[in-house]
Amino acid sequence: MKKIIIIGGGTAGWLTALIVNKFWENTNVTLVESSKIGILGAGEGSTPNFGRILSLLGINQKDFYEKTGATNKRGLNLINWLGDGSTAKHLFTGEEPTVFTKSFGYHFDARKVADYFKQIAIDRGVNWIDGEIETINNTGEFIKSFKLVDDRIISSDFVFDCSGFNRLVGNLFNEEWVDYSKYLMINSSIAFFLPQNKKLTIKDKTYTNMVAMSCGWMWQIELQHRWGCGYSFNKDYITVEDAKKEVEDYLGHEIEIQKVFSYNPGRYKRSWIGNSISIGLSYGFIEPLEATSLMSTIMQLKRLVDKNFDENYKDGFNKWCEEINEQNMMFVRYHYLAERLDNKFWIDAYNKPIPKKLKQILDKDNNIIIKNDRDLLKSFDLVETPQNMLTFFTHNYQTIFRKNKKVLKKELI
Repeated sequence: MKKIIIIGGGTAGWLTALIVNKFWENTNVTLVESSKIGILGAGEGSTPNFGRILSLLGINQKDFYEKTGATNKRGLNLINWLGDGSTAKHLFTGEEPTVFTKSFGYHFDARKVADYFKQIAIDRGVNWIDGEIETINNTGEFIKSFKLVDDRIISSDFVFDCSGFNRLVGNLFNEEWVDYSKYLMINSSIAFFLPQNKKLTIKDKTYTNMVAMSCGWMWQIELQHRWGCGYSFNKDYITVEDAKKEVEDYLGHEIEIQKVFSYNPGRYKRSWIGNSISIGLSYGFIEPLEATSLMSTIMQLKRLVDKNFDENYKDGFNKWCEEINEQNMMFVRYHYLAERLDNKFWIDAYNKPIPKKLKQILDKDNNIIIKNDRDLLKSFDLVETPQNMLTFFTHNYQTIFRKNKKVLKKELI
C-alpha cells in the first residue's frame, strides 16, 4: 500500500486529501500541517467547478453551506475599472446550488472550509499529523521521508505539496520559476474583515465586488457571518499604510488588517517533479482576481483523477498545468486592458506587454473575434481540456469591458 503524504492543510490540502483518499486505490493518506502556521481565511471566491468537486466527493451542498458561512456566488462586479464609476459584470452561467445540482460557485470562509473538509477527511480514514517539517530526505528527485521538528520521521512513496507560499518542494529542487511579472503588476495584498448586517440564505445571490483603487483593486466577498475583504496592489507604487488609508477613506471608517502578504506572479516550470506534485499556491499564483487559483487547483486534482494518477503521465500533466496557468494569466492580463489611464499605476498596467496568444484574439476594435469554443480552445492549445471544465476559457473573454475597451498596438510577445 502506497504511503501518500500531503504537506499543508487549508482548502487545497484537504481537498487533495479527500480526492486521493477516494480515487487513488491502495493508498494510505497522511496530511501534515502546522497549527502554528494556520491559513489566511479572509474569505474566498470560487468558480462553478467548485460545486462539481463537492459533488464528485459526495459532499452535500446544503450541509456545506450551513457549516462554512458560504453564500451563493453568481459572478463578479468590476467597479470603476474604466475610471468613470461604471460597473462591468462577469456573470456565471452555472446552475443554482441545490441538493441535486453539480455546477455552482460559492463564496466561503476559508478557515471554516478547511475545518469542514478536515473533519470529513478524517472520518473517511485520512491520517492527520499536527507538526512542522524540519528537513526533507531525498535522493535526486525522489522524496523518501520527512523529519519533523519533534524528531518524528514520516516516510513517503508519493508527496503532494500543498504548503502554499512556503513551496517546500519547489524550493527543495530549486525548480525553475516562470515569472509573470512581465505581464502583470499586482504583487501584494492586505486582508481585512467587515461586519455582515444581512441574514442570507442559499437562495440569495451574491457577487464578488472588485473595486478599482489607485494602485490596484479591492475585493469584497459577502459571507453569512461577515465580509472577507482585501486590497491587492503593487508595493512599489503604494505602501501598506497608504493602502490601508485609501481603503478607510473609501469605506468611511477604520479597518483592522488581518494579514499582509506579498508574492511574485508566476509558476514553477513543473508541477510534477519525481514522486511529488505541487498543488495550488505551492505550484504558482497570479493574483486573487477571478479566483483562478482555487479553480486551477480543482482542475489539477480532477485531471489526476481522470488519468488515474498514472505516473507515466507526468510530462503530459506538466504540459497541461502549464497551459491552464498560461490561460489564467492571459485572462487576468485582459482585465488590465480596461481603458483607465488616470494615474501611473493604471497606465503602467495597461502598457505591460500582451502575450502573443491573447493578442491574436483581439480584433482591430479590441473586441473578441473568436466566437466559438472550438476555435478559442485551438488558439490556446487547450484541446485536451474537458468542455465542462472550461468555465473561464470560452465565453468569458466576450463579457468583460466588451464595448469599452481599447488596446494599444504592440509587438507580439
